[in-house]
Amino acid sequence: YTFINEGKKDQNYMFENYPTLASESFQASGAPIFDSTLLYEWMKTPHKTIDVFYADGGTEFREVEGGAIKVREDPVRGHEYIIGIDPADGEVNGDDSALCVIDVTNAKLKTVAAYNGTISQNDLAEMSYDLAMRYNQAMLVPERNMGQLMIKWLTEVKGYLNIWTDVAKV
Repeated sequence: YTFINEGKKDQNYMFENYPTLASESFQASGAPIFDSTLLYEWMKTPHKTIDVFYADGGTEFREVEGGAIKVREDPVRGHEYIIGIDPADGEVNGDDSALCVIDVTNAKLKTVAAYNGTISQNDLAEMSYDLAMRYNQAMLVPERNMGQLMIKWLTEVKGYLNIWTDVAKV
């Protein structure tokens, strides 16, 4: 039904939007951003895990076993970072929220940190902000279909404006 009525019998559309394997969603489009082979390699690469802690009005990142954020490389002064954010519907419904910190220095794309899990949009916005500040005031690039609340929270509550959005729709 979905293939015929929603996918208009377009196999690439089906693979991208209704994958049976995670890698299909990245391989289906004409110009995939993520190479699934690199994603699997990254998942196997040794990394540390950190969590965010708030105390005395400050933010602290601590390495903890089983932490929510996987870190392959700590921030480097002078490097430029972009954080892609895929917010989900919240803590009850939908898929996991995710974010990916990418070092774009010298036009080399390298994933240095990642998160995925069930989290409210406000908490995801807070985590995104904290990671952006940690990674040299990184540009945040949220997916818009579920990220309106998050974008509003980042701009109005935190005053963070280094966010890429489609200005015609904001």
